[in-house]
Amino acid sequence: LSLQVDQFFDEVKMGQGYGGKGNIETPPACFRSDENEPDFSTVKFAEEWKKGKRGFPEYNFSDGRAEASQYSELIVTPKFDGWLGAIHYRSTGNFVLNGKRLVEQKERSTRTGNILSSEEVQCVLVTRGGIIMWDNHLTREFQRTCERLGIREAILVGEIVTYNEFGKVAGPQGVTAVLNRKEKEDGATTQNERLFNNLRFTLTDLIKIDGKQWGIDDSYEAKHDLLKQFTSFRIDLTPYFRLQSPFTERFDALWSQVTVTDGHEGFVVYADGNRFKVKRQNTLDAVIIGIDSTSKRWIDGKGIGSAYVAVVHNRPKFGPIYVSLGRVGTTGLTDAQRLELTEKVVGTENENVVPLSKALGQTEETMGLEDVILVEPTTVVEIVYEKLNEGR
Repeated sequence: LSLQVDQFFDEVKMGQGYGGKGNIETPPACFRSDENEPDFSTVKFAEEWKKGKRGFPEYNFSDGRAEASQYSELIVTPKFDGWLGAIHYRSTGNFVLNGKRLVEQKERSTRTGNILSSEEVQCVLVTRGGIIMWDNHLTREFQRTCERLGIREAILVGEIVTYNEFGKVAGPQGVTAVLNRKEKEDGATTQNERLFNNLRFTLTDLIKIDGKQWGIDDSYEAKHDLLKQFTSFRIDLTPYFRLQSPFTERFDALWSQVTVTDGHEGFVVYADGNRFKVKRQNTLDAVIIGIDSTSKRWIDGKGIGSAYVAVVHNRPKFGPIYVSLGRVGTTGLTDAQRLELTEKVVGTENENVVPLSKALGQTEETMGLEDVILVEPTTVVEIVYEKLNEGR
């Protein structure tokens, strides 16, 4: 029911995230950077948080449970399946993008009529990859909250997510469709406002509030208490669970609740100043049908960096049909294993390579395969994945 109520207010463009200083009902412009900007100051904060002083290792369930058993107490939070982002409010503005301070035009109502004025952008939302966004539903809500609390500066970390009709996180593909989409309005790059209003921001950690910076070593419970004050209509807060040894049964039950019932991709575990991820992982057997010729490892002559894989679907009437699953990396292999795999895939004399003209027949279209080296499906590999996108 709450989701239906949210959707109603989104449809009529009322409620938090739609108000401006001069006009309560002005829709957000949803500006974004034209390109990814990894050197933007807030992006660097997010990148440093992600790396951390001690790293941010990732385990499957069995290895994660073994790692957790070394500690006497754990703080466990769900790992939301979205895009990592950071939201940054600064009362003085002074956000610099491509050498220029970010400003926006505001229309104010006065006794003599409406006037336009340029104002410093005071709040930005960024992705770890470097997309910079401002004047959208999320930044407006966060700015309003910070102003109400009398905070001069705040940098918080979270997951940009979207929900399906059942109230579960819909996965990163829904967020990707919104954030990567570019539109042009009066020469500025924007995002689709109607699609953006479906996004939510789930707070997971904090980096800075006013003059104090927070780190992984600081108490997560203390940080969580501070994060509560920033929740609003579109900005919520991940829950956390404290587990004390022995916690094997509780750990297993919580895993089932978080990944199966709630549909999240796993855990983030905090213990004794350390943190690690425990994520769902599945395996399947697939055949390699192509090599990405643009990968750095391939260009440097170090073997397959990423490959295109498919599964076999046997149809009695037509025989085996190869269904492509897309591109996968080879990060789980050593350099020696990668070179050995490359020789198996292409053959000792490249006899397994299929010319693009032969694969496509008479058509002159490359079908977007100009950067793919097609190969005969002779090599079977085991693929580790978290989940398959809809339609796969």
